[in-house]
Amino acid sequence: MIVVTSADVIAINRRFNGAENPWTDEHLLESAFSSYRYYEDELEQICSIFRGLIKNHHFSDGNKRTAYIVLISYLLQNNFDCPQEDLCILTLDVATHNYDVPEIAERLEKILIKD
Repeated sequence: MIVVTSADVIAINRRFNGAENPWTDEHLLESAFSSYRYYEDELEQICSIFRGLIKNHHFSDGNKRTAYIVLISYLLQNNFDCPQEDLCILTLDVATHNYDVPEIAERLEKILIKD
């Protein structure tokens, strides 16, 4: 079950950028959360949110960092671990390439460590 909310994401982004740094487009943030419902697999759902947070650019700064922390939070809540370096590489790859959600989930699955 996905337990991160748009309010959580805003709070995460503000921790990086300060309370005065508003998001640039609330509708894009909501679209990142609405798209996960198209996927039945929970890992694909979080990958959908992760991709949306990186690609939609709804914050004026810190989109990749915010998505990275959201993904780590999800993984920890679900007893997964993953080398941080691998997650950084995945985050940058998603930002620079046009991977679809199943591709991201497949790549993530290969680097996950179940506790």
